[in-house]
Amino acid sequence: MPDFLKKLRAYDGVPQTKLGLKLLLLTFVRTGELRGAQWSEFELEKAQWRIPAARMKMRSQHIVPLSTQALEIVRELQKVNGVRTYVFSNQADHQKPISENTLLYASIVWDTTRGPLRTAFAPLHRRSSMSRDSGPM
Repeated sequence: MPDFLKKLRAYDGVPQTKLGLKLLLLTFVRTGELRGAQWSEFELEKAQWRIPAARMKMRSQHIVPLSTQALEIVRELQKVNGVRTYVFSNQADHQKPISENTLLYASIVWDTTRGPLRTAFAPLHRRSSMSRDSGPM
């Protein structure tokens, strides 16, 4: 993980890709959920991101609490794509989200993927979930 974070800090490509990877690390959502994020899902005043059931793997709405750092990233993304539907808008066609390969390619180049990131944090999430009795990750 430290190597990934170093590479992320040094990344000088498309800003929304870097911001997307940072948000992925802070929220632990799946890449498809992140890519499809729409501005209408965010309640910044409540520091929440409400992912509709239709976009969730388990078909149940998911409320993602946003940390101060995550809110900063979302506000930065507003400067880039705030007038578009998608938080992570496709550069070629703004009516679509970024491609599924955008974040995956960046993470593969850095010798990691979202799978190992989610796997690394799954035990922590399970302990947290069990204490709240909210179910598995």
